[in-house]
Amino acid sequence: MPEDQNTQMQNTKYKFRDRLLPHLLARASHSLSEKLMAVVRARGLTARQWRVLGSLWDEDSMTLTELSDIVFCEQSTTTRLVERLVDLKLLGKRLEQSDRRKVHIYLTVKGRRQIDELVKLSEQFEKETVDLFGINQIEEMKHQLHEMIEHSKK
Repeated sequence: MPEDQNTQMQNTKYKFRDRLLPHLLARASHSLSEKLMAVVRARGLTARQWRVLGSLWDEDSMTLTELSDIVFCEQSTTTRLVERLVDLKLLGKRLEQSDRRKVHIYLTVKGRRQIDELVKLSEQFEKETVDLFGINQIEEMKHQLHEMIEHSKK
């Protein structure tokens, strides 16, 4: 059987939506994060607020533009999210010394305390996924996903 026909036959095993990589990636992401998101919501945070707070966990600070890119939001939406989290005293803002037009966003001590358990829980869920699929397969998936992300930027 020619390769094109074989590929078409393989693909007909799944419905159209389940043959689309972006859809599968979104479903996988949703499935993997569903339990964590339930805990995040129970703590009074939205998924977007968690993404902002979690994105700052390993960072000294980030600009609004950097945060917007990471949390997949328009800058205006990120600005509103940040303002709400500043009002809750979970985030702070400081001006960049060399360019006072740039504002850097950082986690406050209260913000770190608020999400510390969520970060640990997130890492536990990650470990469960690694245990299920194996470290080599997970690392290979991550590598391929990073390659896809870099390729899509071009």
